[in-house]
Order: sequence, then structure tokens, then C-alpha cells
Amino acid sequence: MVNDDSGMSGPFERFRSRQGRTGPLRASRIHAVSGGGSLWMGGVNSVSGSPIDPKQLDGAHVIDCAGELPDAFRHSAALWSQCYFADVRSSPAQFARIKQLASIAARDLEHGDVLVFCRFGNNRSGLVAGLTLRELGFSGQEAIVAIRSKRPGALANLDFLDLVATYRPSVVDEERPSEEPDSAGE
Repeated sequence: MVNDDSGMSGPFERFRSRQGRTGPLRASRIHAVSGGGSLWMGGVNSVSGSPIDPKQLDGAHVIDCAGELPDAFRHSAALWSQCYFADVRSSPAQFARIKQLASIAARDLEHGDVLVFCRFGNNRSGLVAGLTLRELGFSGQEAIVAIRSKRPGALANLDFLDLVATYRPSVVDEERPSEEPDSAGE
């Protein structure tokens, strides 16, 4: 727990989460899109990653998976999306919404940053970030390695890990060329 007399002030405003931890919101850059934005994942109670200032969210899409994001961060984002779901060993009931957000996030990365937050920045944000990477064309294994290399311990929820590994991206399906020969060229 961060001590209240740490002297931290200014843009990295302090907040107290529902769980009582005090400190800056933190996130790690998972992937940068050439000519576009970066995909970040983190948590309101995360002890790893870079401190995030609300001003950094100008022009960014922020996805809140736990409902604990401080108001200053919600209001600073160009787009704030919420999809609250539990970090439990099962497929989330909101999985259709999570897939939709991952697809939107992949498109939004062409123009700016996407930051995905949950409580600790490991499982729920890892699921959304992993599916976003899959939408960008990463294999399941590549997505998992990209996340775990930046957030060790992430995707410890084995059901979420399996969802990332086996996810069938919508973007890839739409862009996949037909394997049938072109009859017009025969």
C-alpha cells in the first residue's frame, strides 16, 4: 500500500479505490500500431506499469472492465466504454460485448491510443487486450506472449487465457481471401 504522506501531487492525482489502495493509475504499453496508437492495459490497483495522467487520455478510447476507474479518467477520454464482468473461472456472460469492444478497439488503434483497465491490470484487461490483439492479426500464442512479456502474471485466469488462445477474429475472417479458384480467370 502506498503511504499517504508520499508527497505525490500534481497531475498524478491520488485517489482511493473501493478496496482502499491509494496511488496512481498504472498501465503498460502492450503493442504500438505503426502510424497509429498504442494498446495499453492496466489497473486502478496495479503496482506495475507507468503512471497514467488523465491528460494522457485526450483522444484515447478507454475501456473500463471493473467499474472502478476514477471520474477524472472517464471524463478525460475521448471515448469511454464500460463492460463490467467478473474475474471468475468461466466465460463471461458479457462475452458478446467484450468481442464487440475488442473489434472496435482494434479499429480505434489506427487513430489513437486504446487503454483497457480493470482492478489489477491482469485478467479482465488481459482478456480484452488479448482479443484486441487477435483482431489485429496476432495468433493466440503471439497475443498471450505480448501481454505476458509486458504484464508478468497476466491472464492467470485459465478460462480467459483459453478464450484468447482460441478466439476467431472477425476482422481476419472478413479479410481472408477465398481459397476457391477464381472461375472468371479460367
